[in-house]
Amino acid sequence: MEQMKYKKQIQLIAAIVTLIVFPVITFYLMEAYTHNPFEEVRPWAQFFNILLFELLAWIFVSVTGKIQSGLRIELVVAMIYGIANAYVVRFRTNPIVPWDIFSWKTAASVASNYDFKPDTRMVVVTLVFLGMIVLLQFVKTGMPKFQLWKRLIPAGVCCIVLVLFVNLLQDEDFQTGHRLYPFLFTPAFMTQVNGMAVTFAMDLAYVTVEKPSGYDAAKEQAVLESYTEQEDDADSSDKKEELPNIIVVMNESFSDLKVLGDFTTNEDYMPYLHSLLNGAENTVTGYLNVSVCGGNTANTEFEFLTGNSMAFLPQGSIPYQQYITKELPALPAYLASLGYETVATHPYYADGWDRDKV
Repeated sequence: MEQMKYKKQIQLIAAIVTLIVFPVITFYLMEAYTHNPFEEVRPWAQFFNILLFELLAWIFVSVTGKIQSGLRIELVVAMIYGIANAYVVRFRTNPIVPWDIFSWKTAASVASNYDFKPDTRMVVVTLVFLGMIVLLQFVKTGMPKFQLWKRLIPAGVCCIVLVLFVNLLQDEDFQTGHRLYPFLFTPAFMTQVNGMAVTFAMDLAYVTVEKPSGYDAAKEQAVLESYTEQEDDADSSDKKEELPNIIVVMNESFSDLKVLGDFTTNEDYMPYLHSLLNGAENTVTGYLNVSVCGGNTANTEFEFLTGNSMAFLPQGSIPYQQYITKELPALPAYLASLGYETVATHPYYADGWDRDKV
């Protein structure tokens, strides 16, 4: 009898230790796909990441009713997310953000163009993940079985705590007080010092867009009406100007490398383009700075067609997929009102970035 009681105590201790330790290891393993979290993730951020992993583990364990099953789910999810994030960082230098889920079709359509050969770090970390999953088979916890509705109660409590904690992570004063890096314009560094889970939780605050500081709809409408009056005056004029063809070409793979620094070649590699830049007749030239680098090229289209700046939207967001749910004032509609016929073409699939819907 004493021996059985002692065995149950050992199993209970093993269950508690397993439930606490495995989420901690899972966090550090997921981070290890891209960097050394012990050196680069800030101390408070490490603690908050671990807390997020603990809450998620408790939710999975409560729902499944088994410590082994719940922790395996967390390990598998973390492993897949870590691998996916490592490839995303490799291909575009920036990590995964919440709104990337809207881009999965476009990403899948171009996946064949990339090299997915795993590096040594990825292989080693994945093997450790798999070893952890197998190790759980030998952990005997003796967790009592409860009916589903009884398990859902602690799961629900953990979900509420998780939501409240995520909201806390999004609070600016809390971020400042605990040295969490909040700036979206450097997402790679943000993830590096905050950790993936904390950064993802902080990014969720920007899934919806807030009004810019000082924005007043009435003032904006007054400005727009002043332009409408100018258009009416122009339309009332007897002088009818010819409407010239307007052709806009956006080529993301084309560049003049001399923009980055002068170098010498034995002959001009872009003679016609350089002749235009050097003051050709009836030509206006200049350089355009765009808001994208290494992906999300549809955002340049959005800025050009609407005149809206990505400066007021979250870093990494895709307006085509996230925010355009109704008709917006844009160049095609305006040109159509003047009598133009507008046509857009793209050499790849039409549904990339939801262009066919936009």
